[in-house]
Amino acid sequence: FVKKIVAVSEHTKNDLMKYQKISENKILVIPNGIDLGETENIDKENKKRELGISNGAHIIGLGVRLEEQKGIKYLIRAMPCILKNVPGTVCLVAGEGSKRKDLENEALKLGISDSVIFIGVRRDMMEIVQVMDVYVLPSIWEGLPLVILEAMAMKKPIVATAVGGTPTAIKDGETGKLVVPENEAALSEAIIMLLRDKKRARQL
Repeated sequence: FVKKIVAVSEHTKNDLMKYQKISENKILVIPNGIDLGETENIDKENKKRELGISNGAHIIGLGVRLEEQKGIKYLIRAMPCILKNVPGTVCLVAGEGSKRKDLENEALKLGISDSVIFIGVRRDMMEIVQVMDVYVLPSIWEGLPLVILEAMAMKKPIVATAVGGTPTAIKDGETGKLVVPENEAALSEAIIMLLRDKKRARQL
C-alpha cells in the first residue's frame, strides 16, 4: 500500500520484483552511502597493543553480525592455508551474533584459536579497520554492505564475495578482489596474494 520502496542496490530491486512481486515503478534505487565525519589517523602500534596483537603481525578481518549470512566460517576455514603461506597472520572478528560460539568452536577444531581473535561489538571500528592489512567480507548474500564502503573509504584493500550489490561497489581487480561465495580456497588465494604483494594491495 506504500507509494515507494527504496532498495539499496539494483540487485535488491530485482529481488523485490522477483520474490515479493512488487511493481518496478514502485521501487526507487538509492545506493547505500556513509558519512565518515572526522576520521583521524591513529597510532597503529598502540591500537595493535590494545588488541593484543604483535606489531609485526599481518592483520585481516571484518566487523559484522556473526550470523550465517556473513559466511565467516569460510574465512576461518581459509585461515590454515593463509597461516601456512603467510605465518603470523591474525584474523580479527568484531561483532556479536548467534553464530559466535560455533565460529569459536570452528577455530578451536582447526587448531587456530590463537590466530582468530573475537573482539565483540566495538565502537571504534573505524580505528580497528586502520590496522588491518586486508578487509574481508565472505558473505553468502547481501544488499549493499556498509562495511565495504567504510573499508574503501579507509583505503583498505578488500576481498569480498561477488554477491548482492557488492559488485556495484567493488570492481574485481580494480577496487578490490571478488571471489565466489562459500569457498575457502578462493578466499585464501586472494588474501594470500594481497598480503604478499603490498604494491598490489595499495593499488586496490
